[in-house]
Amino acid sequence: MLALHQEIERLRRDHQPMPDRAMDALGDAAAVLRSAIIDAPVTCEADVASKFRLVAALIEHESGEFSDEYCAAAGAFSDLAAFRNEEWKQDIGSSHPNYAAHVQQ
Repeated sequence: MLALHQEIERLRRDHQPMPDRAMDALGDAAAVLRSAIIDAPVTCEADVASKFRLVAALIEHESGEFSDEYCAAAGAFSDLAAFRNEEWKQDIGSSHPNYAAHVQQ
């Protein structure tokens, strides 16, 4: 999904001018993908990394601040904490000493 989001952003940037409706449709598609990435379940390190890559892309986007930026960053950190804590529980049998406090119930 991240690659598709990046491609849509590239289309928006590289194919201007375009009709407003087309730009709006691409913007809407990018927003749907951002939400899907932010809300996607985490099953492995690659899933967590994709969320942080989205955060990085939003931070360095040429148009400035995205409304999803904070939610994406907070969600990525929360998902990382939950993922690492769950790994620790499976391997060690108890909560992780660093991540457990940051897991949202």
